[in-house]
Amino acid sequence: MKIAILQTSLVEPTGGERQSLMLALELQKQGHEVTIFTQSVNRTKCFPELQNRLKIVACSGAISSLEGKVVVRRWNFKFLYLFRYYKNFLQAKAFYSGIRETIASFDVVNFHNYPMEWVAFFLKRDFPEKKAVWMCNEPPFWYLTPQSWLSKWLNYPLFRYFDKACIKRIDKLVVLDELNRKRVSDIYGRSAELIRSGVETKIHPWSPEDISRYKRELGFKENDFIILFVATFAMYKRPDKVVLSLMELVEKKNIKAVLVGTGEMEDELHRMVEDSNLEQRVVFLKHLSENTLSKLYSMADTFVFPANQTWGLSAIEAMAHGKPVLISRDSGVSEVVRDNDNALLINGSDPRDIARGIRFLYENRQEIIRIGESARKFVIENLSWENYALNMLSQFRGDVKE
Repeated sequence: MKIAILQTSLVEPTGGERQSLMLALELQKQGHEVTIFTQSVNRTKCFPELQNRLKIVACSGAISSLEGKVVVRRWNFKFLYLFRYYKNFLQAKAFYSGIRETIASFDVVNFHNYPMEWVAFFLKRDFPEKKAVWMCNEPPFWYLTPQSWLSKWLNYPLFRYFDKACIKRIDKLVVLDELNRKRVSDIYGRSAELIRSGVETKIHPWSPEDISRYKRELGFKENDFIILFVATFAMYKRPDKVVLSLMELVEKKNIKAVLVGTGEMEDELHRMVEDSNLEQRVVFLKHLSENTLSKLYSMADTFVFPANQTWGLSAIEAMAHGKPVLISRDSGVSEVVRDNDNALLINGSDPRDIARGIRFLYENRQEIIRIGESARKFVIENLSWENYALNMLSQFRGDVKE
């Protein structure tokens, strides 16, 4: 089967990007011809080890999503500044025009990350027989966040009309969790197939000497207790709650934190750490290789996932490394874990509750081993990239529409 995966961008090494890359690799392993089409790519920063094994076509300047706003890169529609709908529409059309001749030969087109699903409007107009499948990691931000009066009464009705027209043309909708399945049902009146994302379960066996050396490189002592956070620095990811939780643990001087990521809150987080005199207890990292990230997961004593979002790939990766994970109850990934068995559930918006979970593990080290072992066992038995790809393939091959 010839499969096209449309991913908004491959610039930052975050969960959505990893998911589309790993899906492509697994489908490729199974003998399918796979190409990823994207509007922008950074081959050194965004999982280069994965990109180097795939065919990736970049069509620059058409679609970009940054901090919830569509950004015009090459097209200058100043007279339509207030009408974001029109800019999105024209940009989606421009992107499609750039890949139309190439994509005509593919059997299936799989859309990832808003606003790539908008390309379906033009694809199905020209090739109604082409199978279109949307991996809806999350519906467009318009449906989930409050809007200004101008957006609500001017932009939003136009956006909603075109967005729903696009989704009507898509043959299959796939979500990662029940939270998103309900959102899709409420917004679009469509049913969605639930397919859990995968994770790499073959972990490099880092030696105690490797871990000790890496701790020293990061400025930590051997007996330091390390908590880890890996995500985009965005409000809904709640990295600030991790910093605030450290302030609740001021008496535990050897509890340290590593925050990995970039994003809109980066400067704010650095200021929080400085203002709270936590510079000796917090390390910021970014743009890590797969190898280094694996070593970091292995070094950590626990992983914190306080986000209010669908699914949560980094939490599953930490579990695959045998780590106890503090998981927010309002995240999609909380649906698949069992509290105090293979994870600890927390209120991700409350730094005191995060601190409570950290303190529990700090004072009960045997629980780190017990929960961590249970977490790894659960991931190996239930969540793999191979299973994710096989389940997605069943959607590519299935009936054309519900």
